[in-house]
Amino acid sequence: MHLLSRKQIDSSAWYTIDHRETKLNCASLSFVISSLLRQVKFHHSCYSMFSGLQLTSQNNMYLLFLILTSGKLVFMSNSMALCSLQKVYVIHWVSVDRHASTEEAYKDGRSRLKRLLSKVYNANVPKLSPGFVKLHTRQFGTPLNKSTMTSDEYKSAVMQAKEHILAGNIFQIVLSQRFERRTYATPFEVYRALRIVNPSPYMAYVQARGCILVASSPEILTKVEKGKVINRPLAGTTRRGKTEHEDKLQEEQLLNDQKQCAEHIMLVDLGRNDVGRVSKSGSVKVEKLMNIERYSHVMHISSTVSGELDDHLESWDALRAALPVGTVSGAPKVKAMELIDQLEVTRRGPYSGGLGGISFDGDMLIALALRTIVFSTAPSHNTMYSYKSSDRRREWVAHLQAGAGIVADSIPDDEQKECENKAAALARAIDLAESAFVDKE
Repeated sequence: MHLLSRKQIDSSAWYTIDHRETKLNCASLSFVISSLLRQVKFHHSCYSMFSGLQLTSQNNMYLLFLILTSGKLVFMSNSMALCSLQKVYVIHWVSVDRHASTEEAYKDGRSRLKRLLSKVYNANVPKLSPGFVKLHTRQFGTPLNKSTMTSDEYKSAVMQAKEHILAGNIFQIVLSQRFERRTYATPFEVYRALRIVNPSPYMAYVQARGCILVASSPEILTKVEKGKVINRPLAGTTRRGKTEHEDKLQEEQLLNDQKQCAEHIMLVDLGRNDVGRVSKSGSVKVEKLMNIERYSHVMHISSTVSGELDDHLESWDALRAALPVGTVSGAPKVKAMELIDQLEVTRRGPYSGGLGGISFDGDMLIALALRTIVFSTAPSHNTMYSYKSSDRRREWVAHLQAGAGIVADSIPDDEQKECENKAAALARAIDLAESAFVDKE
């Protein structure tokens, strides 16, 4: 390992920007630093851990970024699939305004890096055990019988929501329920399995205070790229077919389903409104309308809305305009949120939130926290099968939350089934992790 030269640091202006001044939080920094490393031609795939928060990108080579609470960054290498690491950068985030001069800040940063390096040299890098499974990507997981709402309770909530729609209080609402599953597979083993059985554009493994998140989100919350605001509503869902022929029939049925299409068009209009609030007049357009996107277990109707960000606004304004996202709340948003608070029996927690970051040039990419498994690490969720010995497995409590969009002609049985189908893809990842890593022991 070696220190970057003063010239290298100056050229990227890493040490001259205080993350507090740029409104960056820990989740944002993971993407920022990844972007900076690419600028110095450091090609990698990474886990990024910020004060206990960890994000991952998709590839076979793994690196571990460890950021301490004070903002210091350490890299530790770990490899899979015969990948090797030749060079590692160790970075310390320096706040210049806390020092008398730039020179003093630079010297302090170097001394802190040396102390961090001494810790890295003696680090024990965890090894990932190999796993082998027979994979059928369209096979659903073990049925999830335990939920925060019984089937009848959820259907009753759907009927109450429909009454509000008929009364004109709302046009559409998304009602979710939280399923529970217990497993001896570790959260990271489940993440490894989820990458295989349900790959999505936005994969994440996040270690946060009180929980670990394992996500395979198919949808963006907010995207701003070179001044272009992008909204991609995904609404209208059906199960994948077991064969290509069945798949095609399911697609045709989905696009001819008046309820699903009406729900989607409503959310496209909502997306146009969100984008229009922060875009230049006349720049908002629907680039794609009602395309089908296929995932391992379900398919969705997808559209793309874009606009040119107003010159007086920034990415954070686009994010504020998008919240709460219509595809996980409803329309109108405020009334839908009030009803969600009444009809759902538990708070959503990370579900329907966001994972992502912003770069120094103002580009933003935030994914919706959908298809997300939450593993609680709080003491209250320890079980009688939890062991203090590190060589014995503990039982984890996994929460899998899924929702369905309710409109005037929704059928309660269908909405309940949609929740079950969405959660089933996540449950399949747990089954896969158990067969690959737990059953072999």
